Amino acid sequence: MSRYQLNPQKYLTPNEEADLRRLLPKLSERDSLYFEVLLETGARLNEGLNILSTDLISERCSVFLRGLKGSNDREVAIPPALFNRLNRYCIGRDRPFPFSDANADRIWRLIRPVKKKLHSLRHTFAINTLKRTRRVELVQYALGHRNIANTMIYLDYERAEEFRAAMFNFKQAL
Repeated sequence: MSRYQLNPQKYLTPNEEADLRRLLPKLSERDSLYFEVLLETGARLNEGLNILSTDLISERCSVFLRGLKGSNDREVAIPPALFNRLNRYCIGRDRPFPFSDANADRIWRLIRPVKKKLHSLRHTFAINTLKRTRRVELVQYALGHRNIANTMIYLDYERAEEFRAAMFNFKQAL
């Protein structure tokens, strides 16, 4: 059985991510917040839908995520501006995202900047986290992976990026 491979169809490129971020403010507040939370936490579709208003941790501008598919629960910090928007939106609501996974996927198919699955936001988060921290164990924690082997695919991505950069620089020097 071959190992899972991370390919460009499974994550958003920086340009695609920028396109999505420009599009999100045009959505309803609920939908915009949902997709931003997924992009900023690496939550799976249902982990995002299961967020309760009590899962917001003001002292650390973070969100508590209940792991699914055998993954660990975790607390993930989000940008303060997003946390404040989400916190304000949650006032008077137990569940900020009261829709089904099918509805979330339907909305994604309507707004996505490219024809990639909603799960691509999780992979994009993982890649961005690895780029920022350069520490695969932090990516493991952030994604809730129990086994580091599940997280290693992001190191393959990082190596491929380094190889492309090295080859480009080599060719530029010729």
